[in-house]
Amino acid sequence: MNKLQIQIHELLKHKYEAASGRKMVTPKGLLASRNRFIFENVSDNLYEPMSEKVSQQYRDAGGEEALEKMHSLRSSAAMTYNIFGNDTVRFAENPFVSAGEYNVCYEAVLETVPGLKEQDRIDAVISNEKEIDFFEMKLFEPLYHKTSFAHELSSSLEDAQHYVYTDSAFPFMESIRRMRGSGIVRYDACQMFNHALGIYNYIRKNELAVKGKKIKLINCIWTLDNPFGDEEEKLRREFDNVFFEEKTEFAKFKECMFNVINLFEKKGIDFTISLVELKDLLPAMEFSEEKRSWLNRYL
Repeated sequence: MNKLQIQIHELLKHKYEAASGRKMVTPKGLLASRNRFIFENVSDNLYEPMSEKVSQQYRDAGGEEALEKMHSLRSSAAMTYNIFGNDTVRFAENPFVSAGEYNVCYEAVLETVPGLKEQDRIDAVISNEKEIDFFEMKLFEPLYHKTSFAHELSSSLEDAQHYVYTDSAFPFMESIRRMRGSGIVRYDACQMFNHALGIYNYIRKNELAVKGKKIKLINCIWTLDNPFGDEEEKLRREFDNVFFEEKTEFAKFKECMFNVINLFEKKGIDFTISLVELKDLLPAMEFSEEKRSWLNRYL
């Protein structure tokens, strides 16, 4: 863990304590460097207890380990659950999600290539009679992730015979070709590419059920405005550069996905891909005053 990551962890800890009104309690018996960003009780990291239905969705995705990861202060899964909750979520008018009430599910499977042992999963899906929104949520991942698109992509996706629907092979393979030369190294284009393919396969398989609905793939990222003072100018520049790269490379990713977006359009599907900052999304969501205050830990 580098200095920037440690400093941001400390800032998150202070924000948590200010919003929750309690000190972060960490496990005993571990070295301070290992335990200071882990909660002893996962309930302290969650706004409300998880329903059995939601707990099972996480277990199905990754066993008990999936729930154990929520002990981490920087858990994006815990953040996702804290925001969307157990049952339904409401949005007011906003530029990102159509206003209304939505049902919520977590870790939904999106089949990309038939027979893969580990199929694609997406953090949260919210849906109603008019819209289905697939959310990929990022908390600390941009501060750690830096790799190449080619390194992470399954080689089977470069062979047309592995695609569920033959009409999708060329557009997706053309997007792969474009991304290989795009210079994307920080933005997790591979994961978002897999989500788009899984969503396309899901829609084709459930055409009657999704007919006429808006379909959105939303990458929601946690950011902060200038978390460092003038005395930490170097860290501030480093932090700002992470998210400048994230946003710049998302724009490249979206350009590379032109053929895929066009494929959805040709099928009469209203499909969009967007990058949204959490600080812009949260004000559009309807919460109790108590929950909104508690969620200030992410702002």
